[in-house]
Amino acid sequence: METTHTVARRPVRLPAALFALLLGVGAGSADAQITYRWVDKSGRVVVSDTAPPKDARDVVVLRMNEATTPPARFDVRTASGKYPVVLYTASECGDRCDQAKTLLSSRGIPFAERPVRSEADLRALKQLTNDPAVPTLTVGREVASGFHAEAWNDLLDLAGYPKTK
Repeated sequence: METTHTVARRPVRLPAALFALLLGVGAGSADAQITYRWVDKSGRVVVSDTAPPKDARDVVVLRMNEATTPPARFDVRTASGKYPVVLYTASECGDRCDQAKTLLSSRGIPFAERPVRSEADLRALKQLTNDPAVPTLTVGREVASGFHAEAWNDLLDLAGYPKTK
């Protein structure tokens, strides 16, 4: 007599970088695809291609571009594993934030965008730097406030990111 057993499985939590990589598998164009991740009012983690509601917490904007779709260059994978890049922005940032995103995208650097929308977001940014200006870039533990292309390029170069895509 044959017996079958059912094994209950717990959901697997993927690290953010692996999650971003898996989401980017279908991204074939050079245009960035935007995916949002947030915690809803019930405490559930939501991942969607539509913007989160205003009461969402811990919002992360993932931009999927050529650099995040396999196969990523070895130097990009190595640098992003050691020194992940996060860009803090705000809706009123305008051209400075656009220039910051363009710089990162033109170098093929995968990055997470964290919009500063609430007082809690602002407090989190103030913990990183005494000058909570946007855009702010973090490369690993290094922080650069305000957009200064030369300084940002130097910081990315030191982390081992490629100079051009």
